Amino acid sequence: MTTEPPVAKQVPSQRTFHGDTVTDEYAWLTDKANPETLEYLRAENAYTEAATAGLAALRDQIFGEIKARTQESDLSVPVRKGDWWHYSRTVEGRQYHPTTPGGKDSIFASFLFLTIHHAFIASRQVYGRSTVAPQVRTIVAP
Repeated sequence: MTTEPPVAKQVPSQRTFHGDTVTDEYAWLTDKANPETLEYLRAENAYTEAATAGLAALRDQIFGEIKARTQESDLSVPVRKGDWWHYSRTVEGRQYHPTTPGGKDSIFASFLFLTIHHAFIASRQVYGRSTVAPQVRTIVAP
């Protein structure tokens, strides 16, 4: 077992925002392509795994309890915003929860939009939040 946690090197990096200069010694860790960043994160993960190895059964038990109490496939009650109905839905096995306009004046007019929306999300592999622009003509994904 790794008894000591890894220590990240400090590389001073200055940035100025609105006239205030900030020094961040750990800004180098934001570079996901840097091999040193990846090496440090692997060392942190190895330390955490070793330090919490005795908790694996408890972690699995807690995860199982939470999952058993979570309804994975769900559909919210539609809410009207302007001329459009919006709702969110979750699908078992997927990790994103889109808020979807259901259709102008009719909740049932949404089939085409849902098809386009979910194809868009799947093609972009977006697993975060998607937003519908106020004009309800475009889908914006971060």
